[in-house]
Amino acid sequence: MHLLTKTKQQSTMNIKILFIDDHPLQVEGCKVALQSNPYGYEVTFDAAYDLTSAYKIVNDEKRISDYGIVFVDKRMPAAPNLGLEDGTDLIEIIQKKAISTKIAVLTTHTEYLILFQLTKKYDLNGLLVKSDVNSTTLALAVHEMMQDKQFFTRTAIECMKDMAEREHVLDFYNRRIIFYLSQGIRTKNLAELMNVSQSTIEKRKAQIRDYLCIKKGGDPELVAESRRLGLV
Repeated sequence: MHLLTKTKQQSTMNIKILFIDDHPLQVEGCKVALQSNPYGYEVTFDAAYDLTSAYKIVNDEKRISDYGIVFVDKRMPAAPNLGLEDGTDLIEIIQKKAISTKIAVLTTHTEYLILFQLTKKYDLNGLLVKSDVNSTTLALAVHEMMQDKQFFTRTAIECMKDMAEREHVLDFYNRRIIFYLSQGIRTKNLAELMNVSQSTIEKRKAQIRDYLCIKKGGDPELVAESRRLGLV
């Protein structure tokens, strides 16, 4: 089984890539870009355009291990019958069944917190924001990952720097506040529940709202945004 091979007669390296993405036209664009890459790679492709067909591939250890790189789109329609909410739910399966396969998330999400949560939850080889990607970026991403290097696009890099500076905001106490609010506990009851003053609760909620960039609305909006970003 060869994820990356080099012939004796020539310097061409062969890579097999799987795209898991529900946008066929975008996948075709990626294929065209990589077929003319400047790094001497001979690239072959497969694609799964929904989570059900993707699951059949990644759950087959022999089949998924044949890929050098898997690009996964986060925002894909769910497959409730398989317990899959989006594309990233396939990552842990791939990591267990294909240790040598590189995994990159290719996403339209530009929200820093979502990108940051992805890097915290998964040991990714690549994180590519689609609005950052062109043929040069994509080819470079493949090259870097096949050299066992991690590749993030510009927005992802900016996200990592920004969130590293603000990560302290989501400490244990602020996460507990978000959790309790999501359970329907009212703000006025949080102080007693957490054994702190009411003013401390209000200050921490202000920190959370600033962190989540919530300018209007009350607790329901805070909880809704926290759910959207995967914090609860």
